[in-house]
Amino acid sequence: MTDTAGAVEASDRPRAWWIDYLPEGREATVFVLVMLVSAVGLGLFLSGSVLYYTTIIGLSNAQVGTGLAVAAVAGLLCVVPIGAFADRFGARNTLVALMVWRGAWFAALAVVDGPVGFVVAAVGLAVAEGATPPAVQSLVGTITQGADRTRTMAIVRMVRNVGLSVGAGLAALLVGQGGASPFRVMVLCTAAAFVLAAVLLVGLRIPRQPSRTPIAPWKVARELDDWRFLAVALLNGGLALHMTILAVGIPLWVVAVGDLPTFLVPLAIILNTVMAVALQVQFSKGVEGPERAVRALRRGGSSLALCAVAFAFVDVTSVSVAVVLLVLGTVLLTFAELWQSTGGWELSFQLARGDRRTLDLATFNLGVSAQGILGPPLLVLVVAGGVAGWLAFAVVAVVLMFLTGPAAAAAGRHRGGAALPEEIHRSR
Repeated sequence: MTDTAGAVEASDRPRAWWIDYLPEGREATVFVLVMLVSAVGLGLFLSGSVLYYTTIIGLSNAQVGTGLAVAAVAGLLCVVPIGAFADRFGARNTLVALMVWRGAWFAALAVVDGPVGFVVAAVGLAVAEGATPPAVQSLVGTITQGADRTRTMAIVRMVRNVGLSVGAGLAALLVGQGGASPFRVMVLCTAAAFVLAAVLLVGLRIPRQPSRTPIAPWKVARELDDWRFLAVALLNGGLALHMTILAVGIPLWVVAVGDLPTFLVPLAIILNTVMAVALQVQFSKGVEGPERAVRALRRGGSSLALCAVAFAFVDVTSVSVAVVLLVLGTVLLTFAELWQSTGGWELSFQLARGDRRTLDLATFNLGVSAQGILGPPLLVLVVAGGVAGWLAFAVVAVVLMFLTGPAAAAAGRHRGGAALPEEIHRSR
């Protein structure tokens, strides 16, 4: 058999399914490992964080809530300036700095002993937490090309979920021993994980980038006047309300209905996590270009609306049917998450300008950050409204879904993407 015939035969062989779950090339592999290490550390902390705040530091629930709210606002305000900083000094260098910064503040949190120190540490952590996602996405755009960008982001999301779960399991082993020392070890291990991630990230080889003229971080206010791009960001943030529904809406709704078993809350979280790990990469397949990105966002919006309808009827049926509806709603909620995240990544890549990519990705991420602040009170209102509240939310999701295409087209025209508006309009 000739070499050519052998090559043709090899190309005809079916592609192994697990290949889709592997990053392409050394740099993407190293980067995914970095994300896994940091996710394990973060999962280690998140599982015991509230108990650490209240039982070890000795904060009241009000102090914890106030401190986290102040931190969230501070983080939101810093996202865009740090994005501009990343365009000037490089996404990798900025991400290394953010990892070290988070490690340092987690180490400081291990010795905090009062509300003032807690707020300071929480603000320091929130600043880096908010700026990390756009820096991660920008770096993925640097080390990968074309369709592989969104697929790599899907792999990052997948390993992040795995890492958070592993970290949560380690936290259970630590805090189950009782006393203050295991909690402090938990926080210090989280700090060490971020420092290790930074060390691994330093070894990442970055392709030479063309000469750029990024905007100075102190001049970013000028970039926020592109209301078309901001509109797309806010619509994407609205479709990302699946995050708050999972964390806030489902627990509150299970309690409000009253007759449902409380184990449904952790069951919903487990089901969501397992599905996200198993399906995120598969949902990213074929989502390349603005047309398919908008299509994915619309599918996410329709799933979000159907999820709300399923949750609405939980309160007007028998317990057994209500359980089925809650599980069905969680499945639909996860579909919404998978489509929204994939469509959001690809559309933001398409709309971001090459010389200001991280800045644009950071601006786009404001929508998701805003839903993290506004989502909880909104879901409180939805739950308080009962069946009518969930049905109203479904209507809102449908409206967001239909506005996404025209908004993306307008943003594309404004930014000079000649092919972008036509491609998007063809998907309407």
